[in-house]
Order: sequence, then structure tokens, then C-alpha cells
Amino acid sequence: MPEAHPKGATRRCILLAVPEDGPFAPILQSALEAAGWTTRLVDGAEALLAQAERRDIGLVMLDMAPPWAQEALEALKVHQTETNWVPVVAIFPAGKDPRRPGQLRVRADVELSEPIAIHQLIAAAASKAVRSAHPPPNRKVRMILPSRRADLERAVELAVALLHTSGLPDHAQAAVQAAFREAVANAMQHGNRYDPTKRVRIEYRQNPAAVTLAVRDDGPGFDAQHYLRQAALLNAADAARKRHNEGGQGGLGILMLTRLTDQVRYNKAGNLVNLVKLLRRPPARATRQLPAVGPRPS
Repeated sequence: MPEAHPKGATRRCILLAVPEDGPFAPILQSALEAAGWTTRLVDGAEALLAQAERRDIGLVMLDMAPPWAQEALEALKVHQTETNWVPVVAIFPAGKDPRRPGQLRVRADVELSEPIAIHQLIAAAASKAVRSAHPPPNRKVRMILPSRRADLERAVELAVALLHTSGLPDHAQAAVQAAFREAVANAMQHGNRYDPTKRVRIEYRQNPAAVTLAVRDDGPGFDAQHYLRQAALLNAADAARKRHNEGGQGGLGILMLTRLTDQVRYNKAGNLVNLVKLLRRPPARATRQLPAVGPRPS
């Protein structure tokens, strides 16, 4: 069995966001405390969000059955920068597949479906609990959504909220937002063909140097490297328009992504794109100074 309590952990308390009057709460609480954790029970989104900001909270276990659970998870990961880094273990009711939501959903760090053995929850706590009392400089938010236009708009709303607290200037936020919308729309239309059984997965990452938005679809992919090379050409826009007028696809969207972001990276298959916007520019490369040339000696 994995170590129940991480060595050196300073944020020791597990917040149990489960109905206090249900049969699961006392069993889970007793098992975690027997494994060496302290626990605190909360019921309701407001109580959860208030308690999650406390510095002694190392992990949240969230029952996804209550109607407020998804809203609370979204607030923890997207809207409250102070709690984004606190890991969340989400417990879904039996029959609910977290990999196939009916609408856009912000994802937890660990997602389990009932029935769940207690030792699985203890193992999740041991592997994910925060080991430091000081918030790291990085942020990560994951989302999953079906290929529907309504969910595209919701994804853009959440991206706007994240970019607003990123530290990017307004014009850079607007550029990344436009690139992100294009990438998700392409994933739904060209990657998933608006197939309702296929999903788009999004990951927002931020470190002190850059913001990255990764968009993956369930489609077969395409030769993205060809279009990236075309986008680097001076006549890329004319070539893309010509393909479009002839009934072809590709070119203009990738050209747009390269113009709005600092880096565009695709995986080999072409069904995952990373859009990177730098928060700070790398230092300019030093140029070698040539020695001054004076008059020749006579």
C-alpha cells in the first residue's frame, strides 16, 4: 500500500465535501483519520470555497452528486487563484462516466466513479496531497466538452476568465482568446466532425514564463507540419485563400494561430495543438562586438 501521509507535508487536512447525513461520510472520515490524516467535513459550495482557502488544507475530496458540486469545482480551479493548486479528488455517482460529460465540465485532479474501495481514496490522497504550504507559481486547469457550439462558447468564457488573471496585457489576452476559439472550433469541426460521441480536451497551463492552451480532439489528425511550413512563407495567406476558393481546407486557420501566438506546436498525429503566449520575452542574444579599427601606424 502507498504511503498514507506524505513525508514533510505541511498542509495536512483533507477537506471532505460530502453530504454529512449520508452513510459514506463517517466511513470515509474514519478511514482517512486512521491512515494519519486530519479531516474536516463541509456541505455546500459556499462552505467548501471558504474552507479551501485555509492554509492547512492539502486536498479536497468532492462528491459530484450534489447539484452544486460542478460549480464549486469550477470556482476552485478557475475563478479562485488561491485554490487552483489545491488538488481535488472527485467522486462520481455509479453510472456517471467522467470521461463522457453531457456538457463542458472542469476536471478534477483525480476522478473516480462509485463503487470505490476506501484504499483507492487513501492512495489518491497520498499521491496528490499538497506537500508545501507555499502556493507554486504554476497553474493548471483541465476541461472536457462534447463537440457542440454551445460548449465552444462556454470554453471561451472560462478561457477569458483565466487569461484575465494571467498577467498578459489586454491586447495579448485578446489575441490568445481569438486563437483559442479558432483551435477549439477546428477540433470540433475538422477533428471530431461534430460527432456528439467525440470529445475535446483542453488544458490551460501557466508558469512564470508563458501561458499555454492545449486543445486535443478525438479525430485522426492531419499533416499539421505541412501547414505550419506554409504559414511561415510570405505568400501563405494567398496560398490558403486559393485552397479555400478551390474547395480545399487548411491554411488560413493555422496562419491565424501563428500570427496571434508566440508558438504553435502540434503533436505528430495532428490532433493536439499547443498555443503558447510568452509572459516575458527571453533575453536578447548578445551580439559580438568587433574591435574598433584605428588608423594604421605609419
